[in-house]
Amino acid sequence: MPVEDVEGWNRGFYCGVIGTAIGSSEGEETVTQPGWGRWQLLVVTALALATACTSPRGLEPSPSLTGNPAPGLLSGTCPVTRPVPPDRVPETVKSVIRAGSSEPTKVTFNDWYGNDVLWVALPPGAKIVKPPGEELSEKFPWVRLIHGNLTIEGRRLDDASGPARLSVPGGGGVGSGFQASGIAFPTEGCWEVTGKIARQELSFVVEVRRR
Repeated sequence: MPVEDVEGWNRGFYCGVIGTAIGSSEGEETVTQPGWGRWQLLVVTALALATACTSPRGLEPSPSLTGNPAPGLLSGTCPVTRPVPPDRVPETVKSVIRAGSSEPTKVTFNDWYGNDVLWVALPPGAKIVKPPGEELSEKFPWVRLIHGNLTIEGRRLDDASGPARLSVPGGGGVGSGFQASGIAFPTEGCWEVTGKIARQELSFVVEVRRR
């Protein structure tokens, strides 16, 4: 018997026994409390039976069987981060990236996202798509606009998972400017990546999947 049916089966058994007892009381000796008449006992018993047999409690599904996502986990479409328009990327960020490029005139800023302290280049569409057998990893170039050590962490939003594995050459540095990084995701899914510097942070969301 499924576990969710046990309470209903138990209540049905109880109601059947009581109902049979009431229906078969004609012509049988009934034990009553002192001062109680036979009809008084039947009325009290009937009220107790109605309450027990009409309560909807036994029809409620068990919370563990409803299929709802675990608390705190995302359900539905992954809300990937959208980059800012290229003309809103600060000139300081553009200068840093162009200075480190072998072909600065060909550098585009269609996939950048940031705030007052950090900027990062997102993968196209904020989606990381890898073929079977290849590591679920991506390189993320950052630009620090303030001084401080950059730390990065990643967590999955739509299911339980271990943390992302990070590579930050130079340990994150302490000055402003360019910072390379690599992130390896242990599973497919919807991931939030957060960069932190000088008690300030920048978070973005990417979708990681296989072809």
